Amino acid sequence: MKKVMFMASECVPFIKTGGLADVVVSLPKYFDKSEYDVRVMIPKYTSIPEEFKNCMEYVTHFYLELAWRRQYVGIFKMEFCGVTFYFIDMICNVKSGNPKSPLFGAYVIISPSMVPTIKVEDAIVIMRKEPDELKKGDIITFLSSDPRYSGLTITH
Repeated sequence: MKKVMFMASECVPFIKTGGLADVVVSLPKYFDKSEYDVRVMIPKYTSIPEEFKNCMEYVTHFYLELAWRRQYVGIFKMEFCGVTFYFIDMICNVKSGNPKSPLFGAYVIISPSMVPTIKVEDAIVIMRKEPDELKKGDIITFLSSDPRYSGLTITH
């Protein structure tokens, strides 16, 4: 059985800001369930309708060491349209409630440029920061402005 995890910032009917939400809810249903275990992970936005929040099951929680603080991260799940959805909950002070710029995100590393700190195929969780909050030596994830890497998200 092959395992596939879709990580996205939005998914219909939980949260929608653009076309990605439609793709994220539709695509997993087309995988052959006898060959693939497909799941979806999105942020547990406060704007997710209560009818869905009430169906979520607590899985676990842990704390990330982030700069000067320990950051709570909760994991919730629910079944929707035959697919398991995970919701990542982080309680923080947020400067913007705009779901287009989520407080955090998740990526899978595809380049060895950060080995041994971060290995190829490691999953990472990132948190949005203001530029004045960064310090020398921080590992950052950003959208490249280099024309050779147009549209790519870089972690370094």
